Amino acid sequence: MNKFKVKKLNTGSLGEKLRLARESKKFSISSVSRVSGIPVKYLEYLENENWKALPGEIYLKNFLKKYCKILGLNQKLCIAQYEKEKSLILERTPKRIKKFNLFKKIKEFITPRRITLILIYLGVAFFVSYIAFGIMNYIKPPEIKIIYPEKNFVTIENSIVIHGKTEPESILFVNDEAVGVSETGDFFIDIKLKPGLNTLDIVAQKKHSRKNFEQIIIYKKDY
Repeated sequence: MNKFKVKKLNTGSLGEKLRLARESKKFSISSVSRVSGIPVKYLEYLENENWKALPGEIYLKNFLKKYCKILGLNQKLCIAQYEKEKSLILERTPKRIKKFNLFKKIKEFITPRRITLILIYLGVAFFVSYIAFGIMNYIKPPEIKIIYPEKNFVTIENSIVIHGKTEPESILFVNDEAVGVSETGDFFIDIKLKPGLNTLDIVAQKKHSRKNFEQIIIYKKDY
């Protein structure tokens, strides 16, 4: 009675299983490529388990199914083994911490389109700021500075000349009476004083500006 020796296929890694199955059927890589339509290099990648060299997960599984069908291997089991081996590889592979590259991030962010938009935004912002500054300066109330007398002034005189300064072209009122302003902004007011407290309300305003108020209190002693 003849005894037949059955050669068991190594059921190790998936790539080795594919290679041994192909060799047991006396198939060459090129013959499998012609039948399956899978390029030779991709068949070699499958047998060598060079998964990264294959063109994506979808193509990889499609090639693997075709190859298993030609070799008579269970497609589902081969796909499951691939998934298992892939997960083991991922577990063994140390996670790489991506270094934050500020220069690279800036380079990626700064594109010609973004530079154009930034320049437009800066131009608009500058124009708006310029207009706003002009308007604020236009409506800003003129300054009033009293040069003489000082605050809470006390005198025995019956009159006093008040000297002040404001912005040229300002309209000036003292107790609702108009007062002239020189080209340099100086103004002089001759005030007759009555005994006791004398209150002077000074208002300055340019043509379209807001009003500015200043008050002077002079105390005249009655001797």
